[in-house]
Amino acid sequence: MRKVWIAMLAPFRRSPVAPHERATAVVHELAYYGGRAFGLAERQLAVANEFDNDSNN
Repeated sequence: MRKVWIAMLAPFRRSPVAPHERATAVVHELAYYGGRAFGLAERQLAVANEFDNDSNN
């Protein structure tokens, strides 16, 4: 398992970018994909509610 973590973090160790810039990029990426996942879940819920309303009528 340790080798997997080292392999995952290898691009960050060799990067010429300053550590705080890398951390900011990671946080922005997490926020972006988290927002997309939340938006998708919200749309799926809206569709499910629509389907539920249609089947009740």
